Amino acid sequence: MTLRIPRRAFDVNEYHRMAEAGILREDDRVELIEGEIVEMTPVGGRHV
Repeated sequence: MTLRIPRRAFDVNEYHRMAEAGILREDDRVELIEGEIVEMTPVGGRHV
């Protein structure tokens, strides 16, 4: 049995509202790319 999880695209206004509501925190390493919220890699010497 395959579980299908519905996906939806977010727009910039929704992304900003999630930050204002505290769903996305200031220290979260995420970006909105083509409607998807994508977790970014940590910043550090190993990633430079």
